[in-house]
Amino acid sequence: MAGRYIRPAIFIKIRKMNYYRLSCPKPQEEEQTEILIARLAAVGFESFEETETHVLAYIPEKEFDSNSLTEIEDCKTCSKRNA
Repeated sequence: MAGRYIRPAIFIKIRKMNYYRLSCPKPQEEEQTEILIARLAAVGFESFEETETHVLAYIPEKEFDSNSLTEIEDCKTCSKRNA
């Protein structure tokens, strides 16, 4: 086997995580949108997307607690679904 190079095998385990997507009506004021995103981040939401009309927030399914949203006024009209 002299001169033969054997490349080491690299195994990466990729775990598929299930996420919930929360869709909240976007506040009219930019400052209120930033506050909403900060409050959602404080209860475990990891990533956010802004559209013209909504703020979309993503959280791992295993970390979602609907009780944490009851204190966020802007979330009273939000809808949740699997992402």
